[in-house]
Amino acid sequence: MNRGPDTDEYYYQESKVFKADTIYVILKKSCYVSRSLRIQWFLQHLNTNIRLSSPDDEEEKHSEAVIVSVVPQEPHPGWCIENSHSFEYTVDLSSNVIFLGEVYSQVYCLDISPSVSTVDIQHGAVLLDVIIKALRKSISYLVKPLLLPGSSHCYSPEIFITVIAHTPFYISPAQQVLVQGWKISEENLEEFLEAVIRQLAFIEDAVAQVSGTIHDQFEHERKESLIEQIELKKSTEALFNDTQENKFTPTSPNIAMVSPGSGFLNLLRYGMLALKLLPVSNFSNLVVITDGMIILPDTDTLDSVLNHMRYNDIACYFLHVGSQFHPNCGFGFVPYTEVMQLIAVATNGAYMQYPPLHTNGLNVYHQNFLIWSLKRKSVITDLSTPSPKEGEWTISNRNFYGNRDCQLLVKKYLENDINVSVYSALACRIREGFILKDISARDNELIITFVLPWTNHIYIEYTLSCQWPVVASSSISTHYKNNIKAPYEFLHDISCRMRVPIKSPFRQALIARFWRSLKSFAQSDFLLSHLESFMNNPSSYYLPEILKNGMPLYNLTPGSCQPTVGSSDIGFSQFGSIWRPACLLNNNLWQKWFHTDRLGIIFKHDEPLNLFPHSFSATSIQSTGMQCRQAANTLYSFLKSYCSFVLIENHSYIKFLSPNESGTGRHSFFVIRSIFKPPYAVLHIAFLYNIPGIVRSKVLEDFKYSISALKIPRISIQKDSFDMIYGSEKSNIIANTYNSQTNCCILLDKPLEKILIRYEQMPKEFKTVVFPDGTQPSPKAASQLSSSHGLITTLSRYLHHRRWIWKTSIESSIFLPSSFLATIMSTLVKIRLQEGFYFAHYSPGICSMVLEVQMKGMWKDNGKRARMINERSKEKECPYLDCNHEKGLEEEVQSCIIQYVLFSPKTVIMDKEEENNDQNIRIAELVSECWIEPQHGVVVNCPRSRNYMMNLQYQQIPDAVRCDADYWGSSGIQ
Repeated sequence: MNRGPDTDEYYYQESKVFKADTIYVILKKSCYVSRSLRIQWFLQHLNTNIRLSSPDDEEEKHSEAVIVSVVPQEPHPGWCIENSHSFEYTVDLSSNVIFLGEVYSQVYCLDISPSVSTVDIQHGAVLLDVIIKALRKSISYLVKPLLLPGSSHCYSPEIFITVIAHTPFYISPAQQVLVQGWKISEENLEEFLEAVIRQLAFIEDAVAQVSGTIHDQFEHERKESLIEQIELKKSTEALFNDTQENKFTPTSPNIAMVSPGSGFLNLLRYGMLALKLLPVSNFSNLVVITDGMIILPDTDTLDSVLNHMRYNDIACYFLHVGSQFHPNCGFGFVPYTEVMQLIAVATNGAYMQYPPLHTNGLNVYHQNFLIWSLKRKSVITDLSTPSPKEGEWTISNRNFYGNRDCQLLVKKYLENDINVSVYSALACRIREGFILKDISARDNELIITFVLPWTNHIYIEYTLSCQWPVVASSSISTHYKNNIKAPYEFLHDISCRMRVPIKSPFRQALIARFWRSLKSFAQSDFLLSHLESFMNNPSSYYLPEILKNGMPLYNLTPGSCQPTVGSSDIGFSQFGSIWRPACLLNNNLWQKWFHTDRLGIIFKHDEPLNLFPHSFSATSIQSTGMQCRQAANTLYSFLKSYCSFVLIENHSYIKFLSPNESGTGRHSFFVIRSIFKPPYAVLHIAFLYNIPGIVRSKVLEDFKYSISALKIPRISIQKDSFDMIYGSEKSNIIANTYNSQTNCCILLDKPLEKILIRYEQMPKEFKTVVFPDGTQPSPKAASQLSSSHGLITTLSRYLHHRRWIWKTSIESSIFLPSSFLATIMSTLVKIRLQEGFYFAHYSPGICSMVLEVQMKGMWKDNGKRARMINERSKEKECPYLDCNHEKGLEEEVQSCIIQYVLFSPKTVIMDKEEENNDQNIRIAELVSECWIEPQHGVVVNCPRSRNYMMNLQYQQIPDAVRCDADYWGSSGIQ
C-alpha cells in the first residue's frame, strides 16, 4: 500500500523502521564463517527487522557476525549517523549485505618471467618496474583506513601479507619468498616495501648468475661445434657431404629448467602453500601480478588446482600489468586474458587491468580485497570479451570480432527433488565453485539461482527452490533444476554424440571432462542426502551394545582400502551400512559436505632412544629406530573414550552431539580422522554444515585442552652426558626440569605436514643441492634425484635452507672409530631435545627434528612506533573490532617452524690426487641441515636452554646454531 508524505512521517516517527539498502557486517576472527554461511545469514534475516549491534551486548560479543552499519533506502530527515543505532531496519530482497573481516590473509605472487624484461613501448616502461609499482600502489591503497557508510567509526582490519617472487625460468638456488607473515599498516608500509625490494634484488642477481652460466655453456658448445664443422670440411669426407648443412643444436643444460606448462601452476601452488602458513582468517586472497604471458599444461591439472582453491575458500585475483596486445611491441607475446578471467571468476576473485580505475568512496582495492558482497555483477558479464577500448589496437575489419558476441543457448539437463535442506544444498554447491546469481521469493517459495563458470562460454546453472519461510522438518525437500548454457556447437556435441561420432581428440576430452563434472555433482547430492538423513533417522545414533564397549564398527586390513564390518550380527551390519559412506570418504574432499579443521600433533618418543648404533652397517641401521607407541596408545585410548564410538580402529571416530550441544535443536555429529605417520599425526575434524561456528569453536577448544593435558611416564636421563657440552651448572638446571611425567604430545599451530622435510633414503652426495621446481631437470641432474625427493626439492624454493658438512681432519692420520661417531650423533640429538626440538620424521640413518618458536614483528624506529600509538589512540575507532589500530601497532606473536635434519656419518675415500697425498685417506662426513620457515620478525619467549635464539631473524638462526661447530672442533672434526 502506498503512503503519502504525511503518512510516511507518522510511520517513521512511530515505528522507527527503515528499509535497509546496504548492511555492513563484520565477521569475527574467533570462528570461521564460509561463503555459504554468509548467504545463510542473509536468508535467515530476510523479511525481519535488525538493529545495529551494541558493544555492551554480551550476546553480540559471542556471535559470529556483528552488524556495524546500515544505510537505509530512503532515510528520513530525522535519521543521522549519530542516532542510527536507535532505529530498526527491514531486510528485503533488494537489500545488499557486505561482509568484512577482522583479519585478512593475503599473498602476492610476482610473476618474474622472462617476458617482464621487455619494454612496454605504449607506456614507455619496463614491465619489471611496473610490477613493483603495482605492488606498492595496491598495498598502499589497501592499508588506508576505511570509513564505512552510515557509520563514523574507522575500520582498519589486521592484514597479514606474504610476497613471493616466482621465477618460472632456469632453476636457481634463490629463495622465492621475499616476505612472509608481515602485519601491514600505514606506519610500516615503507619499511615493508624496502624489505621486498631488497630481497627482490637478491633474486635478480641469482637469476642473472644462472642465466649467465647457461649462456656461457651454450657459447662453449657452439664454438666446439664450429670447430668440428671446420675440421669436417677439411677432411675428404666433406667432399661427399657438401650438400648437407651442419647446424648447431644446443644440448640440454646441466641446470634444471622449468617446463612452460608447469610454471604458472607452480606459482598458484606456492601461493596456496603461503596462505596455509598465514594466520587463519575468513578471507584468503591470492593476488597474482603478471603480464599475462602464461600457458597451461592441460585442463585436468587446472581443474585440480581450481577445486583445491574452491574447497579452501581461496579467492584468486589477477593484476594485469602492461598494455594490451599490439603487433608492433612485446616481441609477439600475447597475454592469456581469458584464462586469467576464468580463474578469477571461478574462485570468486577479480581480474583487474593495471592501473585500475578508482571510484568515489571505497577504492578499487578495498572493493576487491576487503569486501565480500552478496550481490555481485553478472558472472557472464565478467567473462565476456569487451569491445576494443580507446588506445587499444584494432583493425578496420569488424568481422574479426564475431567471436566476441558469442550467442549462448540454454538446454535443460535435469530436474528433481532432493531430501536435504536448502542451506545444506547451497553450502555444497558453493564449495563446488557455484556462484550466487540471484535470490527471489514468490508465492511462499524461495528460489536461489547459482551459476558455475565451467570454462569459457560454458556455464552450468543450478536453481534451488523450497518452501518459504524455511521450516526445520523431518520431511523437508528441496527442488533443484540443472541447465546448461553454452554455444550451439557444444550443446550439439553433448546431445548427439551417439549419432554423430566425434573424431577430434580435443573435443572428446572436453566432453568427457564435462560429463565427469556432472557425475560428480550427482554423487555429491547422494552423499549429502545420506548425511542429512542422520538427523531424521533415530537408528543412526542408537548404538549397539558391542560398540559401547569400544569395539570398532569397521576393520581396515593392512594394504587394503576397503573396510569390512567388525561383526556378523544383523543389527551390527544394519548400523554399519549407515556409516559406511563416512569410512570411504576421502578427507581431501570433506570440505564439500563439512566444516573442516585440522590439528597437528607430534608424539613424544619412547625411551631409551637409540637412533645411531655403534656399527653403521645396513643391517644394524634397519633394525634400530625411533618409536612412539606409548604416546600413540595414550592418544588413541583418549579418542576411544572421548568419542561415541570407533568407526575404524586408530583411524576414524564419531562423536554425537545432542540437540542442546549442537545448537540446532536436532541431533548431529562430527568425525575425527587420524592420519598418522609416526611421530607426526594430523587429526582432521569435520562438522556438519548445520552446526554454528560458536559451537564448533567451543568443541575444538575443549578438545585441544584435553589432548594437551594427556601425560605419559618418562624415564629419567643421566645428566653426566651433558656435562661435557653444557657444563655442570647448566646440566643441573636441565636435569631439574625432568619430572616423573611428561606431555604425551605437543600441538603445533602451523600445518607442518605442508612443509615437513622427509628423507626416505640417504642422498648419494651432499655437495650439491638440486632445485628442480618440479619440472624438467637435465639428464645429469635427474640422475642425482629419486622420486622421494620431489617434495624436498619443491620446498627448497620456499624454505630457508642451510647445510653443514663436517669432516675429520685431513692432517690427522687417525680415523675416528664408528663408536665414537655414534656417540657424537647421539649427543647432538640429546642437545636438540633439551632445546625443545621434537622428532617429526625418521628413516634409517636420518632423523628430522622440529621446533616451533614464537616470533614478533620488529620496528626500526621504536620512537616512531610510540608516536603512532599515541596518535591512533586519539582517533575514533570501531568499538566492535578486536583488532583496532592501537592493538595493531602492538605486533602479535606468530609461530615459525624450524626443522633440523641429522644424517648418519658417511665414510668417504679421498683420492691422493685430490689432497696431494701419496695414499688414499678415509674420512668421515657428518652432515646436518636446517630448514626454516621465512617468517617475518624476531624470535621471542625463548627458554634458557635456547637463549641464543633470542631476538634473531630467521636468516640468522642457522648461524646461531654454533653448538654443533663447537662440539665438532673439540672432537677433532672440521
